[in-house]
Amino acid sequence: GGDGNDEIWGENGNDLMIGGAGFDTLFAFAGADTADGGAAYDVLYGYEGDDVLIGGAGGDFLSGDEDDDAIYAYAVDFAASAGVIENDNTLLGGLGADSLFGAGGFDALLGESGADTLEGRGGADVANGGGGVDMIVIRRSTNTPYVFDFTSNAGNVVDPDGVQLFSIERIGFYGGGAGEDVVGRGDADLLNGRGGADTLNGASGKDTLRGGFGTDQLFGGAQHDSIEGEDDDDVIDAGTGDDSVSGGGQRDRAFGGSGADALNGDGGNDTLQGGADADVLSGDAGFDVLEGGDGTDTLDGGDLNDVIFGNAGSDVIVFAKTGDVDTMRDFSAGSAAGDVIRLVGFGAAFDTFGEVLAAASDDGVDTTIDFGGGDMVILRGVLVSQLAANDFAFG
Repeated sequence: GGDGNDEIWGENGNDLMIGGAGFDTLFAFAGADTADGGAAYDVLYGYEGDDVLIGGAGGDFLSGDEDDDAIYAYAVDFAASAGVIENDNTLLGGLGADSLFGAGGFDALLGESGADTLEGRGGADVANGGGGVDMIVIRRSTNTPYVFDFTSNAGNVVDPDGVQLFSIERIGFYGGGAGEDVVGRGDADLLNGRGGADTLNGASGKDTLRGGFGTDQLFGGAQHDSIEGEDDDDVIDAGTGDDSVSGGGQRDRAFGGSGADALNGDGGNDTLQGGADADVLSGDAGFDVLEGGDGTDTLDGGDLNDVIFGNAGSDVIVFAKTGDVDTMRDFSAGSAAGDVIRLVGFGAAFDTFGEVLAAASDDGVDTTIDFGGGDMVILRGVLVSQLAANDFAFG
């Protein structure tokens, strides 16, 4: 476009349009176009196609119009993923699932129809998702704690960074170095604590929670959530729904609550409690304590010496050939509706009940089954005479 005030019209193909300096107006029209306004105040229209609109320096008006557009208020260096500008901009998503990125000034981000993603990136912005299930993305780069409950502040609110939120159904939160205390909006939120001792609550909705570094408390709430404690010692309460939980490294405590949950301790000495319904608990590495709760659960201590409580229900307890000793505290033996120990990796040495029985002994109170090579199962409160073939499965 040059240094003057330009008007540039695209065609039906995939066009690259650069306004340069001056007050420019760019019309992308059909095709997957890239339009860059450059310096000064510019007006950019995407129209049809999945377009990329870049305002550049100066306060700009950017309208994606139809289809799924990416709209940036600032100058973008795609190689370095950097953008710099601090003017006031207006971004309109239009139809489709659009992504709108503000800058350092006072920006108006208007998603309009479609499932849009809005990110202010500094400044006291206004974010209005419009129709559809929209997400506001909040990134923290300071060590100032961020405390906010998006659920109790339902409707049109102003968050601690001064961003006014309208018609926002989802939260995408990325914490900074301090401890964060955030409650999600109620749809499918993404809450990432990163550094610090964080408290993240997904509330209702199918949420994704990641604790990051620090000793975190993560609450899934209702619906089917995905929760990762990641580093350090975390406390995780998945809440209701069929949830997926991963403790990460260190010593974690995870509670499945109601629903058919999958709890994985990962590294460290973990405590996993399934709660109601049919849960799958995996201790992985570390000295773990697994408690199935109600329901027909599957419990696998993993590596090292673990303690397992099946609790109510007919549970399956997995014992693999790893050279470890697992203690089962409430094994229900000798009943067709009791618990089952599934032996994995022992091959022909232990693939019948008779072979297991030959390796079992008791002291009048507890039974020890010694498989050799350091592999051993201790059944508290169970005598050898109480064992039956239906207590074991193979492979």
